[in-house]
Amino acid sequence: MFERSTLAVAATKVVTRLRPTLRARTRSWGWLVLVWLATAASASAQSNVFRTRKSASSTVLPLVIGGGFEYESTSDERQYDVPLFLQYSFTETFQATLESSLTRIDAKNSNSTSVTGLDDLETSFEYEFLRERRYRPAVGMLAGVTWPTATDPDIGVPDPESFFGLIVSKEFGFTELDLNVIYTHAGDPEEPDIIEMPMALQYSLTRVVDLAAEVVPTIDAGGGVGGNGSPTEYTLGVVWHTSDFWVLESGVTYKDDGTWQLTFGWEYSFGGDD
Repeated sequence: MFERSTLAVAATKVVTRLRPTLRARTRSWGWLVLVWLATAASASAQSNVFRTRKSASSTVLPLVIGGGFEYESTSDERQYDVPLFLQYSFTETFQATLESSLTRIDAKNSNSTSVTGLDDLETSFEYEFLRERRYRPAVGMLAGVTWPTATDPDIGVPDPESFFGLIVSKEFGFTELDLNVIYTHAGDPEEPDIIEMPMALQYSLTRVVDLAAEVVPTIDAGGGVGGNGSPTEYTLGVVWHTSDFWVLESGVTYKDDGTWQLTFGWEYSFGGDD
């Protein structure tokens, strides 16, 4: 549900990359709390807000596309993102995702500059090698690369970044638990490698609305220059399954470093919600 529902690209390891000043603030201990999700019979695809990925077999639809709008404000600048993603499931256990976004940064003072352009391209693959059973969770592995394709250096990363990790998912009646452990190797020598450990709890309130909470701790794994701090993130969102093909989402995130973000998203499944 989280890892590619349109709310995080995020994501959903795969998260829309912010410029270096904002990206440093997001590599931290993060909390995404009380997130409303909507589902019918099957799970959503990748998310633009949520970082916790679900097992590959939870998304059995062949092709899902999505996009949205994100607004983030700091003391130095305002950032607007229009993320887009495409997820294709080759089999029930193997899928690929492409993601990028259009970004606009408005400077509030002389400490920042205004810029508009395309963000980096992120590619990832997920393979579920252990299927879920009654007393056993689904376990999969994730690998991907963030390519420095941004049209402006203030938007994207200067060098390719690679990431890999594990995805664990388990359902308990109306509740689903998801846990990720993801290591990211920073291409920029001045940025530290990081380990993200997103954890998500989702509870189905109705056939179209779920209540969920997500925690995203992030720690420096060495390298780089200096530390990134550890702001905490709080997100509240709602998702509507308006039909078997369309999902609409919205959310708000507050970080205890003083920044906040508004997110709106959409998702379309070519196969429908079987």
